[in-house]
Amino acid sequence: MYSAKKCIDLSNSNIQQMIKRFIGKSANISEHDYIVVGSGSAGSVIANRLATFNSPDKSSNQVLLLEAGPSDDTWKIKMPAALMYCLKDKKYSWCYETTPQPRANNRVFFWPRGKVMGGSSSLNAMVYVRGHPYDYDRWEQEGAKGWSYADCLPYFKKAQTHQLGGDDYRGDSGPLYVSRGKWNNPLYHAFVDAGLQAGYQHTEDCNGFKQEGFGHFDMTIKNGVRCNASMAYIHPILSKYKNLKISTNSMATKVIVEGSKAVGVEYKQNDATKYARARKEVILCGGSINSPQLLLLSGIGNADELRNFVRSTSETAYHPCGTAKMGSENDKSAVVDSKCRVLGIDKLRVVDASIMPSILSGNLNAPVIMMAEKAADMILGVPPLPKLHVPVWKPSDPTKQR
Repeated sequence: MYSAKKCIDLSNSNIQQMIKRFIGKSANISEHDYIVVGSGSAGSVIANRLATFNSPDKSSNQVLLLEAGPSDDTWKIKMPAALMYCLKDKKYSWCYETTPQPRANNRVFFWPRGKVMGGSSSLNAMVYVRGHPYDYDRWEQEGAKGWSYADCLPYFKKAQTHQLGGDDYRGDSGPLYVSRGKWNNPLYHAFVDAGLQAGYQHTEDCNGFKQEGFGHFDMTIKNGVRCNASMAYIHPILSKYKNLKISTNSMATKVIVEGSKAVGVEYKQNDATKYARARKEVILCGGSINSPQLLLLSGIGNADELRNFVRSTSETAYHPCGTAKMGSENDKSAVVDSKCRVLGIDKLRVVDASIMPSILSGNLNAPVIMMAEKAADMILGVPPLPKLHVPVWKPSDPTKQR
């Protein structure tokens, strides 16, 4: 882990000279209110909420959404059963590999991450799992004020339209469609029955009152088609909101910093270097690998600390998080505060799985979409949704399997 408070002042660097040379060349420089880097589970939500926000003076935010990969308009992404096609396709995935791991017989592990509209929500197994309520209460205890389960639940509901309708835990009017997983396969019943016979409990909704146990999975699938973040939040608004500009195949290479303020982004598109300036803020939504990398490429952070953290704590998984953690200003390991603002840099935020204070007991797509919904209100200065206090199941003996 590293702290963004240890940053390099780029105000007199060659970056500023390069920007000045491009002023007036409209093909290579543009200006917007907000620049969102990455169109994945968080970036799609942030771009939607900023672009569709109705300000008191009726003006609209000019939003640029940068995506390093291509469009998600392909059957390989839309068809749920085709998910394995894209995991190792470098057109749609970064196809990261770890360095050889000494404590795992020097094996190299495969880490697929989305490089396409929708990000990793275009590649994942479409499982919708929020994690345990106590995970979020722990976040607040670790310094992420305002991120308890009661604070987060309203945003889970805001994001979601559940196939079974709304209740105390589920939403019924959000952009993201969530369906109940298929259970007509006899293997499903055999698996659940085996769990019950082994002494585990049954749960009707692992995202509701009782998270633990065997039962149905919720899925981000609508009418047999994957419902990724881009299809939920971006495609439905493109024809109406011309103030949202999407730039695909655009790889962000640097956050432009003047003094201690983020003012824009340098990116490459079709071998051309381009610059986008932000009148208000830059929001990084590149994920747990790319957002910390972009901070380091921009002179923000300590490379040695990040290398040491990865070397000592990482292991293979499809759900990396916490690489630019959220915490209090007194936490030397924190990169962003509880409003997702990079510590020590004005007008720069990170909103994705990298800022999670600690890992959740579940997949990351649903929590990241919730986090982006909540962060969008913070960016817009909108009061947070009221807390929702609902009962959750507490095991009688948390030290044993149950």
